[in-house]
Amino acid sequence: MYIVGSQAILASMSDAPAAATESPEIDAFPANARVWEMTEAKHTRDGVQPVASEHIDGLFGSESQFHRTHGFYIDGVDETTAKLPRGWRTRAVTVQTEVEGRTVIGVAPALEDLVVSKVRQVG
Repeated sequence: MYIVGSQAILASMSDAPAAATESPEIDAFPANARVWEMTEAKHTRDGVQPVASEHIDGLFGSESQFHRTHGFYIDGVDETTAKLPRGWRTRAVTVQTEVEGRTVIGVAPALEDLVVSKVRQVG
């Protein structure tokens, strides 16, 4: 799972102040989004192309059952949401956790790439 947006900085800050962890929103997209979309498209009868980010919003987005249960939500985005510099994946920070017997790996841009991303948004 790729994590972008403001909460991505937490992957680089194991000792982040509590105030930095209070946002209920995480912007994320799965590494296999395109593969999932192509596979799901084969199962649709109406010809509507499935979009991974919309599926994520429906299952884990704001006001979803997931949000009500866990107190945070995931905004489904895609690889174009953050304007990251070339090669950011080679510098990315990886975090890993166990969830119900499954290993979940989060990949977030390195601190310097997040800074570049924010500068590009302003400029």
